[in-house]
Amino acid sequence: MSKYTTVTEQAKKIRKTLKEELGLTSRKVSVKSGYCGYSSKIDVTVKDLLVDIKKVEKIANKFYSVDRCERSGEILQGGNTYVTVLYDWEMEREHEKTKSKVAELIYNLFEEERKAGSCGGWTIAKATKPNGVDVDLVYYPSDNGCWGMAEICNVPIDDKIRVVVHSAEGLKMALSKFDLYAQRNKFTNFRIKSIDSITSM
Repeated sequence: MSKYTTVTEQAKKIRKTLKEELGLTSRKVSVKSGYCGYSSKIDVTVKDLLVDIKKVEKIANKFYSVDRCERSGEILQGGNTYVTVLYDWEMEREHEKTKSKVAELIYNLFEEERKAGSCGGWTIAKATKPNGVDVDLVYYPSDNGCWGMAEICNVPIDDKIRVVVHSAEGLKMALSKFDLYAQRNKFTNFRIKSIDSITSM
């Protein structure tokens, strides 16, 4: 890549590559360029929530470029090109709303367990991989912690995704992310278990 390529030209190249390699047009991915201080930036917004963002990142991040101090490793000011790739925030929030009611029901169901600091885990949703194996979303109630959201995009070997959330809002996000992850990876039969069928593992 030429050091003197403008950020506008870089953004154009990203759009072209996304279309040629992934078949993604501006209807599904927005690529905008600009400046931040003495550096430039490229903001890539994925508007289709079923697009695999990792594939978009692989293309866009080729244009990420920073100069660092040889001694400290810190990023030097000026002349850098920053790249961010994110799903459309508003579309993510809209999808999460579809899980609001069931998330509230599940959250309230485990009020006693949260207060007691229970270590138990409950399978609240499932989806079936192309090979026929089920992947479980396992909920651990908590009043003071939150982790596991990133794991929803990286299913472990035992096919159980474990999330600890301390609010109905967090539970709603987990259900939404799991649903979208399943769709992106061609999983079938995504289902949220009924309240009556949720059992301790």
